[in-house]
Amino acid sequence: MPVLFKDLKKALTEELNRFRNRHFLRAAMAASALLATADGEVQISELLARDYILENIKELAVYDVHKAVDMFRSYADFIQKDSQAGKTAVYELLVRFSGDALHATLLVRAAVLIAKADGNFNEPEKNLIAEMCHRLKIDADQTICTALPA
Repeated sequence: MPVLFKDLKKALTEELNRFRNRHFLRAAMAASALLATADGEVQISELLARDYILENIKELAVYDVHKAVDMFRSYADFIQKDSQAGKTAVYELLVRFSGDALHATLLVRAAVLIAKADGNFNEPEKNLIAEMCHRLKIDADQTICTALPA
């Protein structure tokens, strides 16, 4: 196979993967922003957890990290300005994955990682995770317990 064809095939495959996963990126950044803002302000540890998520979830690795960070900031700002409207917007993005156990679980685990990043997995964060699980139709107890060590 000529090198030019391989390069073109690789570029098309990457673009197709970005297209397929753009809703997942949006949902992951929105859910991460929701948990990061749950206790009032976004901590550096939560931003580091977000960066870890962007680097380590293969469905997100195909995106420009700067665009993902901008998306996260946009959702965090929206949630901080209007908590109820922000939560509603996040949940609307998540519902898209309610029939997809793999992606639904990844979204919740990413959110739990953000919530636990500051060392304080508090009741408001647990309640948000439980609501996410409910909307995604997955078992909250099992997902939270397997997401990260205590």
